[in-house]
Amino acid sequence: MEEILYDELKDEFYVERTTTDANRRETYTRLPLTQWNLTKEIQVFADVIKKKETDELEHAVKVVHYSLPLTFKILDIDAGKYIYLKIEKQTFQSPKRRKNPKKDWIRLFMRNLDEGTCQAVPMPNDLFNNNKSDFPYLQIVRGQPVQLKTKKDVLELWSTKKCIGTFDYQLQNRIV
Repeated sequence: MEEILYDELKDEFYVERTTTDANRRETYTRLPLTQWNLTKEIQVFADVIKKKETDELEHAVKVVHYSLPLTFKILDIDAGKYIYLKIEKQTFQSPKRRKNPKKDWIRLFMRNLDEGTCQAVPMPNDLFNNNKSDFPYLQIVRGQPVQLKTKKDVLELWSTKKCIGTFDYQLQNRIV
């Protein structure tokens, strides 16, 4: 069994693993929070779609994919002392006519160990920038987007298991 405990002497949280041997003796092992994938900084990628108009009659709109690196960091201030980032795997079902019916992507959460609460991490869009006072301990850095030229590049981005989904260009709406 594993559970998160608080060490008052060191003023930190940790994971305690309890195991029982054949003689029914319990052994306690102290593990870091990374055991539960809790960390203060995570870099992920967003698959961003931008629509461009073309001069072609049949294909008037061209969809271009970009890989946008995003770095989420909990700042080392009192408000963010007990808040950690966590990646959770999500699965969605695609139509059965495709070869791989299940697709995996990840979701980012902030977990407050002091209160025991968990909430989704905001995206770096206008809503986050306008309400930054709601998350004074959270810093989100956008990297330089890279255009994905082929479908293979898009599939490779998804196969890295670091993609948080497909979004519109403003990161307002999740498309997939």
